[in-house]
Amino acid sequence: MQSRESYLAEFWQNTVEPFWQQHAIEWVYQPQSQFNIQYALLENPQSEKCIILLPGRVESFKKYKELAYDFYQLGYSILTLDHRGQGLSHRETDDPELGYISDANLYADDLHAICCQTRIFQQYQQVDILAHSMGSLIAIDFVSRYQPKVNALAMSSPLLGINAGPLNHTYALKVVNGLMALQGIKCPEYFINQTEYHRPEFANNSLCGSQARFELSQDIQADKVIRLGGVTYQWLQQIFIKFSQVFANTTSITVPCLVLQAELESIVKNQSQNDWVAKVKQSNPHITIRLVKGAKHEILMESDTIRGPVIEQIHAFFEDPLC
Repeated sequence: MQSRESYLAEFWQNTVEPFWQQHAIEWVYQPQSQFNIQYALLENPQSEKCIILLPGRVESFKKYKELAYDFYQLGYSILTLDHRGQGLSHRETDDPELGYISDANLYADDLHAICCQTRIFQQYQQVDILAHSMGSLIAIDFVSRYQPKVNALAMSSPLLGINAGPLNHTYALKVVNGLMALQGIKCPEYFINQTEYHRPEFANNSLCGSQARFELSQDIQADKVIRLGGVTYQWLQQIFIKFSQVFANTTSITVPCLVLQAELESIVKNQSQNDWVAKVKQSNPHITIRLVKGAKHEILMESDTIRGPVIEQIHAFFEDPLC
């Protein structure tokens, strides 16, 4: 069988984009006046199952059109969104490239409101969540605080820890707070060594091994409306707080979980994933962690030889999460 990567640009133009235009309804949720959270719903008339697809930091759902296409063909409807502060959604800062969040609770709050607005838990017999990186942290928070009737939760390279040297997230938070106090930082400001958007090169990248998907993704992320730079002190502060919360509330995770861990990970902390899974397993036996050999951080954007089996694993898990 011919690898899709070898003709990905053609496949995207001739198949994925027409599919999206035909099936996707793009809409907005307004948590406040003149502040939009962009989302898209693709309703499969042949299905009673829906996947909530949650992108990672800096990403737009537009990057996941191919994945939406694949799961639609497997018989699912898809709900996806651009988290506040990125993608097509509004920013909380005047500088649109600052990676900022005023309160990390807002990510899951927005997701809950969109689920209420679309009524997907009322419309579908089965609702699953597929999340990547920061989207996984948001999914965990959403499931923990709102207790929706989710069939299963699959996470790709979940953001449960940042590579901060020997510091755990508790001490890392103290360092961030100390630096903010020392420098008198009150307004959103890039963290040390973080900058405005620069397009990365494929050579030696930390994201994925598929050049075709890498370049296509970067074309999407380079759009002046979508592009996002590095993280701010405030974003780090909020994320470290959220780490502490999700580790403290593991008993509230009763849904079956699948954690897909990238063997060649260098962006998030694999040991933190191991620690979280071990803690959840104390009260929830239906959690599995699988190492994806040869994969970098963006497992769902990897080469066909990696990505194909991963999609099969996720599909099998959604169909029988207790297996």
